Amino acid sequence: MNIRFTINELYNINSIEDMDLSERASNCLHRANIHTVGELIQLIEREDLKNIRGLGKKVERDIKNALFNYELCHADDVVKFLLDVKVA
Repeated sequence: MNIRFTINELYNINSIEDMDLSERASNCLHRANIHTVGELIQLIEREDLKNIRGLGKKVERDIKNALFNYELCHADDVVKFLLDVKVA
């Protein structure tokens, strides 16, 4: 079982609206059709964040900081989820 993929699935149910994003960052992500935390993580992993129109270095840094803080706040949920995963 690929646990990393499963964690991304967990984040796909959480909206980026739950993150503490600036209005500019939120608007840029919505224009790029990024609506969930999982989609944002995948975008960052592919290093495509910088390709979003109107998203400069400051907004990119703000998004990454917001994601880091979001993951810290939800770390308990991820740990609980991982404990429930049955390894075959």
